[in-house]
Amino acid sequence: MDDNLVIDLTDRGPTDVPCPYCGAGVLLSTFTQWAGRPLTTTTCPSCLRTLTVSTATWARWSNTADA
Repeated sequence: MDDNLVIDLTDRGPTDVPCPYCGAGVLLSTFTQWAGRPLTTTTCPSCLRTLTVSTATWARWSNTADA
């Protein structure tokens, strides 16, 4: 990841999280939980990279989006 990457959050919707690779908005609703593992995964619609995060992180993002 580029250490100089600046992600603009102003155009981000309440249910989006920034892709760590390109900064595009990724919908929280597109994450799918892995069977038998505490992980969720999705694909960035912009750069097409796979994003995998812990279920706890996804839940924290979801709770923040609902607030």
